[in-house]
Amino acid sequence: MKKLVYSILFGAALVWSSACGRTNTTAGSGNTTGQEVREETREASKEVKEAADEAGDELREERKEFSSGFREKTRALDRKIDELSNRIDKAGTEARKDMEKDLAELKTRRSNLDQEMDKTENASSNTWEDIKSGVNKAWDDVESTYNRIEKKLSDN
Repeated sequence: MKKLVYSILFGAALVWSSACGRTNTTAGSGNTTGQEVREETREASKEVKEAADEAGDELREERKEFSSGFREKTRALDRKIDELSNRIDKAGTEARKDMEKDLAELKTRRSNLDQEMDKTENASSNTWEDIKSGVNKAWDDVESTYNRIEKKLSDN
């Protein structure tokens, strides 16, 4: 995404700089006039704006798909956490005490995942990759905690 924007900006800068290097001489000599340079510059600016708008649209679409996919995964995870909680309630007294602490940790990590997901809504092209990494790490934390509790329950 950044490469696309930078490429477009670089191209526009080349057009602009080459246009600035032209001289304004008498009409009919074949050289570019000041008016033509201004028109070329406006056209280059328009192309840069269109490319930036397109890049923004692509980022919005990527954020939407990413968020939608994670929201779907988290709904399924929430159902699994509820089932896990019910199983913990049915466990023996000692096991239940230990696993209730783990379950509290799991719910905290799940809340952190929501906070990371909320950041995707306002991510810029500069922050998008970092935010995606944060969401993926939060997901991994939730998943590993869930799996640890699931294993403990299976062992009991």
